[in-house]
Amino acid sequence: MLPSFAHLPLSTAYVLASFFSCDPATPPSVTVQFQNTPLKISNTRPSAYLMDLKKDSSSPNYGGEFPKLDGLTSGTFQFKYDLDFTDTEQLMLHKACVRTKSAHIVITYMPTIYISSNAQPSTCRYNVTFEHEMRHVNTDINTINEFISYIQTHAAVAISPEHSLQPILETQIESAHDRVSNKLSQALTDATDVLQQTRTYRQRQIDTRQEYERLSKACPNENGR
Repeated sequence: MLPSFAHLPLSTAYVLASFFSCDPATPPSVTVQFQNTPLKISNTRPSAYLMDLKKDSSSPNYGGEFPKLDGLTSGTFQFKYDLDFTDTEQLMLHKACVRTKSAHIVITYMPTIYISSNAQPSTCRYNVTFEHEMRHVNTDINTINEFISYIQTHAAVAISPEHSLQPILETQIESAHDRVSNKLSQALTDATDVLQQTRTYRQRQIDTRQEYERLSKACPNENGR
């Protein structure tokens, strides 16, 4: 026969199991930080190189009406995030409550303006090209800033706390963290798609046929496009 005190841990464990549950979770805080890296300007490549880069851009080509290209903007952005969790463990039961405490999202924008080596600094051709390309850069910056609250809202919804008050096994903590991370990652992917669509539309409003014609005629004393 087992000694009587051997039943005590089982009884205690049963009582603990009855009362150990997860407290209602409060919504995690979500912050979004925009890092606008310093503008880079490349003035060492010929127009042919820029034309090759343009094949992967969203700018229209107008059927080859403008065979020379003096400027091109490459504006890339990336998302990174950190998640902070609060894990409360009940060691005797090998169970835990997992709560998402906060999420910090960083959007980094990295703009580069390419100006053809045929357009030398301080010339009319260089200046009008730079002015045009800066419109693209500023449009990107303004669009990202406008989307910060949109991204924040979608992220908050994605990682909103679950209603269940039931604890999970200790062995499930890591998978619970991964589940929240995957939800946030998908929300940021969806938000990026909407941001990219808006960005592409706005950038094309700058590269109109009328604008290309204006640039072509802006410096009549210098070799144009």
